[in-house]
Amino acid sequence: MATGLAATAQQQYARVQLQLTFTTVTSATVSRVHADGTVWPVRAAAPALVASTTGVGWVGYDHEAPLDQPVTYRATSTQDPAVVASNPVTVASDPARVGSMIWLTHPLKPSLSRLITCTGIGARTRKARDSILPIIGRADPVAMTGARLSPVAEMTLLTTTLAETAGLAALLADGATLCVRCPGSWGQMWFYAAVGDAVDEGPAGVGPNQDREWRLPFTQVAAPAGVGNGAIGITYADVLATYGTYETLRTARSTPLNANPFFETDASSWTPTGGTFARSTAQAHQGAASGLLTPNGVSGSVLVLSESVPVVAGAQYRASAWVRSAATRGVDIAASWNDANGAFLSASTAAVTATAGTWTQIEVIAPPPAGASTAQLRVRMTGTPPPSNTLHIDEASFVELFTYSSIIT
Repeated sequence: MATGLAATAQQQYARVQLQLTFTTVTSATVSRVHADGTVWPVRAAAPALVASTTGVGWVGYDHEAPLDQPVTYRATSTQDPAVVASNPVTVASDPARVGSMIWLTHPLKPSLSRLITCTGIGARTRKARDSILPIIGRADPVAMTGARLSPVAEMTLLTTTLAETAGLAALLADGATLCVRCPGSWGQMWFYAAVGDAVDEGPAGVGPNQDREWRLPFTQVAAPAGVGNGAIGITYADVLATYGTYETLRTARSTPLNANPFFETDASSWTPTGGTFARSTAQAHQGAASGLLTPNGVSGSVLVLSESVPVVAGAQYRASAWVRSAATRGVDIAASWNDANGAFLSASTAAVTATAGTWTQIEVIAPPPAGASTAQLRVRMTGTPPPSNTLHIDEASFVELFTYSSIIT
């Protein structure tokens, strides 16, 4: 499939996951289209850098979609006149708490966003912008008017634990414009708010009651500019607890996931089809050995597959290898994606023409498709190669790329 834009609602985080396949471009702009026809650019997707021209090339999240309202997404690019449209998708509010809970979303730091109890949004004042000019010699003055200012109001929130209070304080700390998303039953209230002086107070006296009432005066404003960093769901504290140090993290995210990429000892963990695969010391791109794929001469496709390794949604992976063919011919590499039961889903593929007797690098970078749990690295020759068309393979690695978006998801 040359193009496609899959939109999946993730209710727990009140966001939409987007997976773009647009094989004719390297960058695209992704926008959200509301039911009333208004179009909103998706943050961090203007443009979205398309990493693969063979499969899903970009994965991102929209943390600002309205609740309980169907929306669609579209991707456009100056490199191709096509418009790629998504399926309709709705981010549902939590039905157990629909009457009182709203999402306060930090557009630039989504990890700070909070689902919080709102006890009311007060009367909205739309201030006039006018001037009344008395005219000498006439009783009635002349009015000079302009567009009214956007609404000004106050929302009242309730936190009931110390953790909720600390979370809301952290959300408000940098004074950024927030995206306010209320349940659809509230009349489709979705807007951006610049919050003024925040006041919180607890019950009179002292004691174990941790309730705090917050009064937040706000002005409805335009959507803020900027790119969001740190999606809701995992914090830097979680990463620190797992890796300890930055160097440990970087090393872990640059180590091949497959067990035997270099063939220095044997060719274990690799399974051939249409031929044989063995360790060879006749050629090596690094070290002293490589893997040698020898066709049986009768199979139309001759390939070797690594063992299955686990993958996670939203991350980017690189399947790469150096190949040296005995004859000039086409060779392709793929990240072969499988579901939780090991059933094949799809493959992200890249191909090269390998010149005889020359080491050629081949790689593909792609995120896993929806439903993928594992992946295998595949190197393949097609077109019924004869037994003389041997292929040496070295540094055949499957790596999760080290990016902040693959860590804080």
